[in-house]
Amino acid sequence: MDRTAGLLFFFLDDLHWADQATLDLLHYLVRRLKGAPIWIVGTYRPEEVSLTHPLTRLRQGLGRDHLVNLLILKPLSSEAVEELALSLVGEEAASDFGTFLYRESEGNPFVLSEIIRTLYERGVLQKTTELGHWHITGKLDGTEVLLPASVQDIILQRVGRLSEPARRLLTLAAVIGRQFDIPLLRAAAGPDAEAVDTSLDEWLTRRLVRQIGESANKRISESANRRISESRIKIQDSPIYDSQLHHSFDFSHDKIRAVVYRAATAGRRRALHQRVGEALEMLYADRLEAVYEQLAHHYEQAGAIEGALTYLPLAAAKAAAVYANQKALDYYDRALALLGKEDRRRWAILLEEGKILRFIGKYEEAIAAYQQVVEKSQDVAGSQLLAAQAANELSMICRARRDYDEAKAWAWKSYHLAEGASEMDRLEEQAQARQNLGLIECEQGNLEAAQGQLEEALALYRSLGDQHGVADCLSGLGRIFSTKGLYETARQQFKEALAIFQGLGDRQSEATCLRIIGVTYWRQGANDAAQEAFTESLDICRAIGDQLGEAYALNDLGLVYIVQGNHNETQRCWEESAALFRSLGLENRVAVALHRLGILHMSQGDYTAARECLEESLAIHRATDAKPREALDLGWLGVLYLSQGDYENARRCLEEALALDREIGGGEEEIWHLNLLGAVAYETGNLTEAGNYLREAIQLAKERGVNLGLHEVYRRLAVMHLSQGDGKAALAAARQALTEARAGDDEKALGSCWLILGTVYGSGLVEEAEDPVPYFQRALELLADGDPFWYGVALRRYGAYLMRSGDQEGGQTCLREAEALFQRLGARGELDKVTRLLAGSDSPRLRW
Repeated sequence: MDRTAGLLFFFLDDLHWADQATLDLLHYLVRRLKGAPIWIVGTYRPEEVSLTHPLTRLRQGLGRDHLVNLLILKPLSSEAVEELALSLVGEEAASDFGTFLYRESEGNPFVLSEIIRTLYERGVLQKTTELGHWHITGKLDGTEVLLPASVQDIILQRVGRLSEPARRLLTLAAVIGRQFDIPLLRAAAGPDAEAVDTSLDEWLTRRLVRQIGESANKRISESANRRISESRIKIQDSPIYDSQLHHSFDFSHDKIRAVVYRAATAGRRRALHQRVGEALEMLYADRLEAVYEQLAHHYEQAGAIEGALTYLPLAAAKAAAVYANQKALDYYDRALALLGKEDRRRWAILLEEGKILRFIGKYEEAIAAYQQVVEKSQDVAGSQLLAAQAANELSMICRARRDYDEAKAWAWKSYHLAEGASEMDRLEEQAQARQNLGLIECEQGNLEAAQGQLEEALALYRSLGDQHGVADCLSGLGRIFSTKGLYETARQQFKEALAIFQGLGDRQSEATCLRIIGVTYWRQGANDAAQEAFTESLDICRAIGDQLGEAYALNDLGLVYIVQGNHNETQRCWEESAALFRSLGLENRVAVALHRLGILHMSQGDYTAARECLEESLAIHRATDAKPREALDLGWLGVLYLSQGDYENARRCLEEALALDREIGGGEEEIWHLNLLGAVAYETGNLTEAGNYLREAIQLAKERGVNLGLHEVYRRLAVMHLSQGDGKAALAAARQALTEARAGDDEKALGSCWLILGTVYGSGLVEEAEDPVPYFQRALELLADGDPFWYGVALRRYGAYLMRSGDQEGGQTCLREAEALFQRLGARGELDKVTRLLAGSDSPRLRW
């Protein structure tokens, strides 16, 4: 009781416990004191007040005379709980603490206050020396049911006032789970099935459960609850309950379910789990897949080992099919825990678990699982197929690590182990082994051997009607044709494989196909199409959790950005890619990212970092006998040495690269390396050899339909013609270079082509030449934010032209700027040309 400013205030708590005499007195006082400055506030829990309770009659009677107002208190919102957390522990810990409190209390103020009290009593929440602040000293484990004794007592009191059948059925509902539906409850209820409707009425009245509407998460409204409490209509006749449409319910608070569940003995719980499992099998007999997870859980909790071992692997496979990989691993681990060390059923489960571990990049764990399968099952009659499958999986992991000798050994072991399987299984596994061997040979650059293995595997898969195997082989053949530079043929294979993978719903293989299709577009200069394919592949990999695929897609996407001159995005992609490879334990695959970072560093003028990356990449590729990649590393080291004027080492690297190209039957790289050897020959004064290399490169490009980088060949050919004094041929080559560059969207390529046109027009070797200055200026504009080496070349050529044209000051300004650039880069060949020009030498070769 309180008195404030003349107003008398009465507060009466827990009116649901008041006896008849107390309520009669309250009735008398309310009517007697009508109009007086007195405010009487009473609280009660609706779940404790039935339709026949004296408090219900009192409220209804006073309500008719407008002497009472009813205020329903809703649970606190998550925002309100987080605000409370903020006031307790401060801003830094408020978010996590608020989330924990709301999850545990669901906004119930009493439960909330009791949880905070319990945390304090356990020492998890402690006061600080600063007034009004607390700090968390222990770990808030969200999986632990934090249930203060006071909360448990109240719940058990409410449950205790139910009828005996309602109490038994509530325990059964708690065993089913937080959410339950009436058909399942009836099917599992046994002799209590007839009491389900009346029990449900009791639960709803006491607010122990809530109805779920047509939406799975829709809660029954407070007004609907009120109508149920105040109406004498049976629940099954109520407009908010239709046994045909709205028969799903959940517990009003998960703490209620937890208390009811734990109150039952362990033996009782096991028996009820068994009944629920059997009821699920009966109700879902024609669609068991929908309830694999529930069946696995209930039989496991029931101690029904055989039932659990039936459904745990099925639930795991279902989870794996939608890339819920951690959930799938949990199901497999639970199944393995139920099996003896030598139980033959372990090997099939370990095999499937290994596939998921391989997919998510946990290679050591996958290898351990597969090795157990091979070791334990290869000598067991009827189990050789499992051993063969595990050996093939081990081959795939070794190939991912570029341990090619080991990969081949496991593939052949699989091939021979499969001899002990049935005819169909033997052919299937031997086809897989040949497919693995084909991909290994492809990565090593043995293209003819690779094609032979893949074509044999393809024929086997087609004879078996295995569409997935067919698509895998088509994709592998596409890789071979791409390596050979036959991009249209490669894309045809990839697109056929892609259609099959999409039809089968294999998103991982779909992503891989898209990525390699993107590479073929990029190699032909179709940068936009390449970017679209790479981005789609990356999105799929991230959606399904394929980290290896994500690393490759990022690596390839960086190629697009470097062509666009977006070096920041290029570096981000390649550094993320390298980090992913390392996190997966694939150090050998890091070489791919190192190679491309070397190219990026070179384009940014950091030749030291570029050389370190390329040499490390080369060492890895040589150690793993990855010849196509080794050739690429050598080619870029040739570019690096060429840029630095170290022509001897440039020639050595490029000749080694060309020899590897021809050994493996390479495509575009052979053209590129011929072009670079032409550049080395030109710089060392051997114009005949330079012309031979460049013309061979152009001929090969035309035969193979390759145009990526072809502008570079024509550009160098133009310079060679200038050195031979043939202005007409130089102009034709320069114009062709510009045409090739315009087919792509590479500003550096366009800039270098404008530069060669300016050089040709300013050479004095072309009749009726155009003014070269706009060409030089356009080139400088396009190259300013790109490759510093080529910007320096542009300054050197423009400066030479200006000095020859009489603008000594302008020419020297350009040459001094070029000199500073080449000194910083360590580009000794170009630096020598600039130094000689500044010293007054006017040799034509220095201008071009």
